[in-house]
Parts: sequence; C-alpha cells; structure tokens
Amino acid sequence: MTRDCPIDWEALDEHFVGDAPLIAVIGSMFLDSTDSLIRRLECAMASGESLAIRLAAHTVKGSLTQIFAKDAQILVESIEKRAIEGEVEELEEDVTKLVHHIEAIKAALEEYAESHPPAQ
Repeated sequence: MTRDCPIDWEALDEHFVGDAPLIAVIGSMFLDSTDSLIRRLECAMASGESLAIRLAAHTVKGSLTQIFAKDAQILVESIEKRAIEGEVEELEEDVTKLVHHIEAIKAALEEYAESHPPAQ
C-alpha cells in the first residue's frame, strides 16, 4: 500500500485469490453502503452519545476491514476506542479525517470497477 493508495490492493487481491469480479462486487457493496454508514456516524456525533458513536464507528470499521483500507481502519478504531472512553468532544477532527479517507477509498474503488468491468 502506497501513501497515496487508501486500499491495500495486494492484501485484498490475496484474500480474494485474485478474483477480480468478486473484488468488484465487494467494492460495489462498500460503495452502496458507505454514505449511509457515514451519515449514521455523523448523526451519532451530533447526538454526543458515546454508545451511538461507538456502534456507528464499529460498523464503519467492519466495512473498511472487508476492503483492506488499513489507514482508515486504524483511524476508525481510534474513534471507536475514544468513544468507549467517553472522549466524544475530541472526535470531530478525526471523523472529518475519516470522511476524507472514505472519499479517497470510494474513488479508488470506482476506478477499480471501471478497469474491471463485469463479465458479459
């Protein structure tokens, strides 16, 4: 994974045994769900409820794990941990960073889907 690449493509490819159509499906599932997951996290942040933030962050973490987005995964793990510890006031900056990471991930997945169209 390079600094500019939000996804560890090598690990993703190895995990799914080079099955490009399956990787494209996994990527598509992430793209379909990620906006609602981020809205859920942002709503939880607005509520200030640490449990809601922790649960939303945990859900996002699961999605990031599936696509080997390790930097974003580390960030959301920190958000989840800090929410458990009740440190919700300090999380806004990290959530903003996470949203930027996810935008880069979405762009990388869209590029992958374009270069690996489904078989006819």
